[in-house]
Amino acid sequence: MSPLKLKEKDIKDAIRKALNSPQRNFLESVDMVVVFKGLDLKRDLSARISDVLELPVPRKSKKPKVCVIGTGGVLVRAREANADTVLSKEELEKMKDDKRALKKMAQHHDFFIVSTDVMPIVGRILGPILGPRGKTPIPVRFPQDDVATVVEKMRRSIRLRMRDQPVLQVSIGTKDMSIEDLYKNFQAVVEYLAKKYHNLNQIIKDIYLKTTMGPSVKVGA
Repeated sequence: MSPLKLKEKDIKDAIRKALNSPQRNFLESVDMVVVFKGLDLKRDLSARISDVLELPVPRKSKKPKVCVIGTGGVLVRAREANADTVLSKEELEKMKDDKRALKKMAQHHDFFIVSTDVMPIVGRILGPILGPRGKTPIPVRFPQDDVATVVEKMRRSIRLRMRDQPVLQVSIGTKDMSIEDLYKNFQAVVEYLAKKYHNLNQIIKDIYLKTTMGPSVKVGA
């Protein structure tokens, strides 16, 4: 049962309406926009959101791009997992003065997986760039952690971030996904929010669904 007082039919109807937006010449994302009320995010920092959520149904297309930075076995496993970018400690250090390249890398990738032994270097070189973007590196310990498993998990995940404004906007899929699959991902976000906020029904004002270029569709309207 959904933690929200929303009927499954109303949610699926909103997804259907959002998907019926005009066809574009590129594959659009399907976004979920949650508008909160009564949250003072400037005073109550614990009410803010900065997290990663693994979706039950991964996107078929436009999968998140993953960068792995590490040494030795971490690099080997990352290449075996076909991570989008694999960087050694030495390669990152060579980039330290190229701010343009670092910013481009930060913009291009959704997740950064970093072995614990190079975390201090990554923090020094990439920290000032990744921090404001909410892309905190995900640490892995080798060989305790299976790097390939972490890479695959990130490809199934989305980043949730809500700071100063009480609005959370996340991509729950793409326009080529079925209504049922998008509904499952919608519910996963709701369940995450229900665990974070015990009074979820009282603090949500509205929820909208929209494609990248399409109009917003209010759920339950």
